[in-house]
Amino acid sequence: MTTTQSFEQWTQNVTAARRLGDVHRCLETLREGLERAPSDAQHHLFAGECYAALGYYLEALQNYDAAVRLSSNTSHTALEALLCGAALLGELGFYEEAGTRFDAARTLDQPETEGKVGASTRSQTERRQLAVDLALLASRMVHLEDPRGVRDLLERSLAIRDTPEARFELARSYLALGDASKALEHLEEGRRLDGTNPVFQNLAARCYMALGQVKSAKDAIMRAELLGDRSRAGRVLRLESKSWQAPGAS
Repeated sequence: MTTTQSFEQWTQNVTAARRLGDVHRCLETLREGLERAPSDAQHHLFAGECYAALGYYLEALQNYDAAVRLSSNTSHTALEALLCGAALLGELGFYEEAGTRFDAARTLDQPETEGKVGASTRSQTERRQLAVDLALLASRMVHLEDPRGVRDLLERSLAIRDTPEARFELARSYLALGDASKALEHLEEGRRLDGTNPVFQNLAARCYMALGQVKSAKDAIMRAELLGDRSRAGRVLRLESKSWQAPGAS
């Protein structure tokens, strides 16, 4: 068999064992495949994903690192392994380590890789996903009350690609700091990128209320409803808005 066929057969066997719930067989098949191709980056990347799904996080990270080490600097495999490792670390709460891997991934995905073999067909999609992943990681870090860390991740996200996810998280962070005007600036950019998403309208309503602009706040809530908002946060906001009064109103 060719290397590709061997890899495909191996992944099929591992997947079959996972679907059957045979963890022992799955782990055994993973080990056999890695022993057969210890220097193949794709094998390690696939193994990392499987170990992570099974809850073997240390083994997952070790295989992600091996995939990066065995890949070329501009390889799609290396980029994906770094992103997978960062996402796993973020889920486990190791945000600093996750940020380090995101930085390494961003270095791999620089615009100058455009034009190289295979890079031009992947770069834009991967760059956007990297930016979105950074924004999602920042949203998780909010619970750690680390505003500087959150802001740093979001600024890095915007430096890679302007996304509605990053704009929304930046708006939330500025509103939490009491700067509703700055929050609205980011919301406006977010709405420009994703004008049909009602979450921007709901957060805008919070910002307008913080500024004492009751009519604008209620207009934003109405726009969210027209956009089909069915979120719990939206329902709460609509209930609260029934008691809102303009400054000076009796």
